[in-house]
Parts: sequence; C-alpha cells; structure tokens
Amino acid sequence: MKTLPRSTLGAPLTAQPPHGALRPRKTLEQSGQHGSLNLMRTFGSARRRCPRTWNALRTSLLPITLAWSLLGGLASAQVTRGYITIESRVGESQSAYVGTIAAVTNLDTAAIGRFELELTVDVSEVLKGDKTTTLRLGMKTVLPLECLEAYAKHQTRFLWFVMPKWPGGAAFDSWVVADDRSTSSLVWDWRRLGPEVSEHKGFSSQQDGINLFSMDFQVLDTPAKIVAVARGYAAAHPGLQESLGFDIPWSIAALCGPPSEIANQFYVPIVPELETGARNLLTNPKALLSRGAGGRLGVRPENADTYTENELATLRRSGIKALAHFKSSENTALLKRYRDDPSVRDNVYEVLVAWGVQVPKPAEEDKTPGKGTKP
Repeated sequence: MKTLPRSTLGAPLTAQPPHGALRPRKTLEQSGQHGSLNLMRTFGSARRRCPRTWNALRTSLLPITLAWSLLGGLASAQVTRGYITIESRVGESQSAYVGTIAAVTNLDTAAIGRFELELTVDVSEVLKGDKTTTLRLGMKTVLPLECLEAYAKHQTRFLWFVMPKWPGGAAFDSWVVADDRSTSSLVWDWRRLGPEVSEHKGFSSQQDGINLFSMDFQVLDTPAKIVAVARGYAAAHPGLQESLGFDIPWSIAALCGPPSEIANQFYVPIVPELETGARNLLTNPKALLSRGAGGRLGVRPENADTYTENELATLRRSGIKALAHFKSSENTALLKRYRDDPSVRDNVYEVLVAWGVQVPKPAEEDKTPGKGTKP
C-alpha cells in the first residue's frame, strides 16, 4: 500500500498546527523514543533475513525496549505538560467523529516493539466535517494488536479527529486510508471515552485519562460532558481554527491531572470567545485561581484565598498573550493600564508596539510582581 512519508514518532497525538503554535505534549513513548529506536534499528534487518529468529528476538527484547522508553519518558515528561482543551482539538480538525473500533489489521511489524496497524472505525456520530459511517485509519505504534482488539471487543467509544497534515509534519505516525486504498494527506488523533482495557496497562501515559479542560477552564470529567462540549463547539465553529498555547500555574493544571513541576501550557482555539477569557485573565486572575484552591485534588488546602504573586503574574501574562489577537481601542486602553506593572509591562509593550501604538520602552527597574498597576 502506498504511503506518504511519516515521522518516526509513535502513539497518536494532535498534529502540529501552522505558525508553530503547538505541540509540547509528549507521551512516554515519544519521550524515550531515541534510545528505543536506536535499539530497533540495530536489529531491524533480522525480520527480513530470518523470520523465525526475528520472532524469538522480538519476544525476548520487547520488555527491554519498553523499559528503555519508560525510563526516557520519566526523565523528560515533566519538562512541560500541555493541557489541550477539547475546543482546540475540534478546531484543529477537518472532521470529528464519535465511534468504535470495528476491526484491527496488523499490516507489518516495523521494528522491535512497534506495529503497523490499520483500524476500521464504525462512526456513530459526525460532530464536524465529512459525513461517513466508516473510517480506515493507519498507525505505527507500540500498542499491540491485542490491546486494540480488546477495545473493539468492548465497543469502547473514542473521539476521532481527522486533520490536515500541517507544513511542519504530523506529530505522530498516522495516516488516513482513502476509499481507493491510497493514503490521503490527512492525519488523525483520538481520545478514549470509556474505561481502559487491561491489555492497555503498561502502555498508558498520563495523557490517556478521561478528563479534559474546556477553554473556560471547566474540568470535563465524564464522556458525556466531553462530547457535549465538542458537539457544541463544532456546531458554532465548523471551519479550521489555529490554536494558542499559554502558561498556567501548577494549582490550575492540577485540576485536570498530574501537572509538571516545571511548566504547564494551556491550549485554546483563537476564536472570538477567547477575547473575554483573555481580559478576565488579565484583570481578575484571582477568580480563576480560586477554582484551583478548592480543586478536587485538594490543591492548596490551607490559606485557600492566598495566591502567590508569581501565579497572578503568570495568568496576567497569559491574558496579554491571548489578548494580542484582538486589537481594538478598548483593549489598547486596557493594556495601557498595566504599562507600569513590573510583572507584565514588557509583555504590554510588545503587544502595543505590534499594534502600532507609540509607547515608551519600559525602564529597567525593580520587577517585583503586582506593583504599579493603575486602577
């Protein structure tokens, strides 16, 4: 079967959108890929030269390969974690569906511990894009055939996102099979909506849980909530939207799964609704931080109404970054109010200059957060 050039990454993630807006998120497979792929290449020719020896070798070395990937992932997975909102996933997609795996075909064993599979998906609901009842999707992954067959047997529902291959290339090794059996220029992503099968354990990452954020920072903790928001957003925004990533504090990130201790990024589509959220982040970050204080994971159990200046400054800077996409006289006046705030004045200056507003460059002085904001 003819295929387009693909990346060497494994499990599906969201494709990289234009202008480099995304995507920092990594699964354990991706984070540890370099060491494991070198091991794969060392023995890759064994499959062609001696299939019997290859099968024995693959069986004996698979645990080592997976352990190598796991160790590499643990070493780097905590650098930056991306929290991709359901609206961002839908907005980047040409088509979006709810469906179950009907069949799995093992096309080839590409290397030790990696499989080339084709999935046949029965579509139960079209959220966005082309009307169809069946999808045929190819992938290279460490997930064994038995894992996906188990999801097919249990009729586990997934969200399926079909998207263009961005200029930077797909962030994972996937492709869409066209009706004539050729490979289209589309890639795909997925999101599980049901329980994890036992065959998946040991291959999961922290990204595989059910919970997702919505772009207004609500935690969508059931499949019904996730599908409802995806359906509503797709109806309101049927086209393609670029996504924007900005920083959020640990206390907010922790509401939707284990955060990184280093940096956490929040991804939203650039649509008109973002403007209100951006203004709120800038002018009233405490309103959002109050959710983190009483979060379901018990974040900040003491002094719940006390927030660090770093948290407040992080959200204000993120609000300014998002507001940069909405030039107006009202937003210009709003940003000017923060020209003397040492924690965000450089960000304000950059946006105003980009908008063509003549403002003096901030002076070098003490940058203690929270000082100098005009009422």
